[in-house]
Amino acid sequence: MADFRRGIIAGVAAAVIFFIISVILEVTGLADRLPMSVSAAGLFFLFDLSEPWRMVLQLVPRLVQGVIFGAVFAALYAFLPGRTAVRKAIVVSLMIWVVGVIQSIMYTYPRWPWQSNGMLALISIASAVVLGALAGAIWNRLKARETMESRPGSAALLAGFAIGICLWLGVAVSVMGAVVTGWFWELLSDIPAIRWTGILYASAAILGLVGWILVLLGWRRTRRGEIGFRRGLAGGILMAVTGTMLLPGVVSIIGAVLSRREPAHEAVTISD
Repeated sequence: MADFRRGIIAGVAAAVIFFIISVILEVTGLADRLPMSVSAAGLFFLFDLSEPWRMVLQLVPRLVQGVIFGAVFAALYAFLPGRTAVRKAIVVSLMIWVVGVIQSIMYTYPRWPWQSNGMLALISIASAVVLGALAGAIWNRLKARETMESRPGSAALLAGFAIGICLWLGVAVSVMGAVVTGWFWELLSDIPAIRWTGILYASAAILGLVGWILVLLGWRRTRRGEIGFRRGLAGGILMAVTGTMLLPGVVSIIGAVLSRREPAHEAVTISD
């Protein structure tokens, strides 16, 4: 099984470094001078450093992103191109960047995000490379552990399921709240862009549910040494088409394809 502990620690540590950079930009005033560039770099604004609770509220989502990054990195580590952990982490970071771009396109009815331009795209790509390099370097400093390899793709299916169910819970709660308050029906207005966003987001409550259940079933098959291709692939596609659950969908699809490989049946040490 993948070394999720090591990957999550590396991802969270890289997220904390980005948080510290955000604090520095806020204190020096650079965040106000270059707001679009700061945002494109994956950083964020600390509106009031005098109130610790505001910093905590903005730190928590970044830590969650670090956990997700680390889980995906650990799950795919053995199959990523590159000979070093830094290169592998950069590959994962760029993959997540591409997923984010596609997700943005899907939620802008669908077209290229209207605020996009070449310079901001370069800044965001560079930021993704830096994040990956940081996570990979931290991974190298953490102690490797010996693991027994399960069926290939099992860890990716597990990561896809775990990330998928967490995202689905958030979607389900928000959709239920919107329906109860009547706000949801406003999304199904006559304005095409708003209607598209509402339908796409709400679809995750149904398609996402079926998706992560199928991925779970596929993962359970791989734990028994069987192939989880069909269930994992179907579940991954269902999650991916919702947009909101695109990342766990992509990870699940990768895991499903990898599960068709024959296991090595030997102990491996996860290192760089």
